[in-house]
Amino acid sequence: MMPGRQVVTITGDGCMMMSAMELSTAARECLPVKFFVLDDQVYHYMQILQKQAYKRTTATVLARLDYPNLAKGLGLTHVAIDSGDDLEAKVRGVLALPGPVLITVRVDSGKRPCRWINAVRGRFTKELSTQQKVRFLGRLGVRSLKVHLEDD
Repeated sequence: MMPGRQVVTITGDGCMMMSAMELSTAARECLPVKFFVLDDQVYHYMQILQKQAYKRTTATVLARLDYPNLAKGLGLTHVAIDSGDDLEAKVRGVLALPGPVLITVRVDSGKRPCRWINAVRGRFTKELSTQQKVRFLGRLGVRSLKVHLEDD
């Protein structure tokens, strides 16, 4: 522990769905952690990976989570940041709040490049065996020929 230090987490909404119960520990122990959730309602990285590999996405749209009621049910304060207007002041205000706080930040990932995926793609492609590469390219070819009107 480091008393007197500000602790924050920044996670996506998909990861929050997998680890939300950690909020209950912060509430139970009255830990002044600020939980920032970047909310775009999709598994954004999975969409990028699936589109590139399979020419479609499957199961990447998230169920709509009721963050205010989740926070209330666990005993946390909830703050929603719905725009980037005066963002620094909003963040400073949240950091000044006592106790644990769940902050949802509405984001639109849009077509923004995902640098870490681009950075590691070549390395992992090199690690595939010839058989794995052939199998992958075969799947990609078949899926490229099939028409999918909808993703997910």
